[in-house]
Amino acid sequence: MTRKPAILNVLDPNTIAYVNALKEETATKVYGEKAKYGALVIVTDAFLEPQKEQLKQQGIEGKISRISHHTNGEIKSIKISLRKAERQESTASWENSKAPITDIGMGKTNDNTLFVRALPE
Repeated sequence: MTRKPAILNVLDPNTIAYVNALKEETATKVYGEKAKYGALVIVTDAFLEPQKEQLKQQGIEGKISRISHHTNGEIKSIKISLRKAERQESTASWENSKAPITDIGMGKTNDNTLFVRALPE
């Protein structure tokens, strides 16, 4: 039988966007019996790359951090920072312990002002 390498042995730590630890009961709800002792959810930069690439096409550097999730995997808190070459910056953070974060819009306005804000539901 051929053994697969443990994911942690082949994962480049420089590509990790965030890690979320799920305890026994929560892990079992999300991943089933195989996670009865808990689970680590490792999200790499590849998850965030489409959003970052869209910003980069507009000349904006985007940083997404402080992400945490509800037990069902929905995002409950996040921080987004944007910066343009002209040193213009915009940062916003959201946290909602009872519901998922609403849609977030980010980019630049017609007059090139950066923005990060929750979109109306």
